[in-house]
Amino acid sequence: LYSLLFGKHKDKATKEFVYKWYDELIRFTNDHAQDVVCVEVDAQAIIGVQETWTLRERMRSELPNNRIMNVCHIEDGLYGLDRLIEYSDYIAIGSGTISWNVESVLCCVRYIKSKKPDIDIHLLGCTNVNIMHAVRHLCTSCDSTSWLSCNRFGEIGDYHVRDLDIQKIQSKW
Repeated sequence: LYSLLFGKHKDKATKEFVYKWYDELIRFTNDHAQDVVCVEVDAQAIIGVQETWTLRERMRSELPNNRIMNVCHIEDGLYGLDRLIEYSDYIAIGSGTISWNVESVLCCVRYIKSKKPDIDIHLLGCTNVNIMHAVRHLCTSCDSTSWLSCNRFGEIGDYHVRDLDIQKIQSKW
């Protein structure tokens, strides 16, 4: 879905495409992936907050054997975050929802936990090691596809694999 919103498919990001995506996700999950965690179709930026709620509620009823991770985005606002905390048992905070620094993330995570201490929290797109370290006792999970950029683009940190000294690396191993 991230690709749908921001990647090569962003030009196809229509309401109809989102609903087709949703229908296929439900079909595939029911056929092949029951009893796994599913991330909702968080398309607030495309279909709006209210229609995203409609899909959220449908997903809960159409995937009764799956745990669902609900996602808060900037479009939801504080009211939407409060509503999600009440509704969810697993909530994800998108990297565009708050300032992506230790203080802001800690503040947001503590706010969520103050409202519902047993809720699980996921940090979407978290690549900042300092943030992960600071919230490790408060958050359940985090992810980022940028960790795979070395495989996708041949990059490791500020280096491209073609520039690495293989003999130096081998001597250290």
